[in-house]
This record gives sequence, structure tokens and C-alpha cells, in this order.
Amino acid sequence: MTNIELSVVLDKALSLIADGSHAECRHLLEPLQTRFGHEAGYQNILAMALYRLNEHEAAAEHYLAAIKLDPMNATPYVGIGKCLIKNLQDEEA
Repeated sequence: MTNIELSVVLDKALSLIADGSHAECRHLLEPLQTRFGHEAGYQNILAMALYRLNEHEAAAEHYLAAIKLDPMNATPYVGIGKCLIKNLQDEEA
């Protein structure tokens, strides 16, 4: 897959998230982990889908991977913060 093809896949994934099809987004992206796990955008979008599926620990792992790959992008920092808050709320319940 080229960068253009990756861009098309990520656009599709974002569209699925916008439509509320979080599980479908996950199923689209997870098989591509070995090919695109080195892409911050891939990690960030997969984390977004996992967060919306209430899989906060898995989402945090992907947000952290996105931060390591692109430390200047603020989006995954916000996402990992949201995951940590959710985990704290879950522990208190």
C-alpha cells in the first residue's frame, strides 16, 4: 500500500468514526497494524475508534504510540488524557 492508499484508508476510517461505526473502523484498521503501525495517523485514528468502543486501555496504548511517532501532534496527548480520566472514573465506580 502506498501513502496515497493509506490516506484513503484513514479517510474511510475517519468517516466510519463520524458515522458512529466504531467497530467497523476497528475491523478496517486492526489488520493493517503490521504494515502501518509506524504511522502516527494510523495509531491516532485506531485509538479514537477504541476509545469510542470503551476500550480505554487499548486506546491509550495507541495514543502513546502516536505520541512517540509524532510528538509535536497535540491530538494524541488529549486522547491519552481522556483515557486516563476514564480509567480513574472506572476505578472509582
